[in-house]
Amino acid sequence: MEIIRESGHKSIQPTVAILGFFDGVHVGHRYVIRGMMDEAHRQGLKSMVITFDKHPSQVLSGNRNPELLTTLAEKLRLIEELHPDYCAVLNFNRQLAALSAFGFLDMLKSEYSVRVFCVGYDQRFGHNREHNFEEYQIYGASLGVDVVRSDEYRYESLRKVSSTDIRRLIKGGDVKQAQALLTYPYMLAGRVVKGFQNGKKIGFPTANIFLSDPYKILPPNGVYAVRVKLGNGIIYPGMLNIGIRPTFDNGSHRTIEVNIFDFNSNIYGCFVEILFYQKIRDEIKFDSLEKLKKQIATDSLTIRNLLN
Repeated sequence: MEIIRESGHKSIQPTVAILGFFDGVHVGHRYVIRGMMDEAHRQGLKSMVITFDKHPSQVLSGNRNPELLTTLAEKLRLIEELHPDYCAVLNFNRQLAALSAFGFLDMLKSEYSVRVFCVGYDQRFGHNREHNFEEYQIYGASLGVDVVRSDEYRYESLRKVSSTDIRRLIKGGDVKQAQALLTYPYMLAGRVVKGFQNGKKIGFPTANIFLSDPYKILPPNGVYAVRVKLGNGIIYPGMLNIGIRPTFDNGSHRTIEVNIFDFNSNIYGCFVEILFYQKIRDEIKFDSLEKLKKQIATDSLTIRNLLN
């Protein structure tokens, strides 16, 4: 996959394209992207996914905390797994947002060699999203761009899948159902930093994670079954706690601490990825460290069995 970050790229061959922010690159996104790629194959053209470098709400409404499922780098990596020929990353700004549907289609043809444009089943684009699919077809025909509608995708024949739904699941702690809709475990990434050393005191040493991206959604406080991917690519099972450590009374700010099973190397300063599989329980305050230790041992066994 060739990533296109500037318009008018000389190497772009005529394409069939699809547009979207594609946060999470979930099962519904994958369905329509593959449909676009099938159309490109039928027409003997190249395939192109078109996305944005930032969430439109950051520009249009000044949203400083968009709560995303994926960073741009993660999104590009997931799109690349589908093997389109190109992925164009547009700089979403007020100038781009001000383009009419006609102006946007004209830009796609002249700057990105788009010959066929696949529109989502209920998707609208252009300034204020004020036009409909039939008008897109008319505008496209006048420009020499064939505008086609993607098939509707429904999860298990029951409902649509949206990034908004998946964000809601993760914020509610249902990372297991989120995984089913994403087709992969939800992921957070960051560096291992010094913590309070409380886990080590009770026999369950933890790595304290400082998140690398402030826009990623953080699941609610609780204990989670996770896997930890180290910088060398090796993946270990683990038990992760998100919360304020109420039993230790160490403070009110949230921390992310993971006990990596059967692992004792020094990884301070290392970059790690956390893959979420299931929430085990809420974070609660225990009457004693002994009760906490006993519960953590139970959690550890539960998670080992679950991940095995």
